[in-house]
Amino acid sequence: MKSSKGKENVKVEPGNHVVVSDFGEKPEKNSGRPNCLSAERLEELLSVYYSRPYSLRRLADMFGVSRMTVWRAVQDNPGYLVTA
Repeated sequence: MKSSKGKENVKVEPGNHVVVSDFGEKPEKNSGRPNCLSAERLEELLSVYYSRPYSLRRLADMFGVSRMTVWRAVQDNPGYLVTA
């Protein structure tokens, strides 16, 4: 069988089960959970973290994320420099 999506392979399994396999293009899959901070918010968070003496908890409250999210953002971007 052939469809507009691509080639299909049909076979009959024992017990009269029909199996259809689609060998066409698969849709792009986004894996994992989306980031809770956009690139702009991440840049703003890092700027505030490196320029003012706020605790991780205070920053988390300010940006509406968890303390661990702030910690990961800081740990994943150790070379972030604030430019004036």
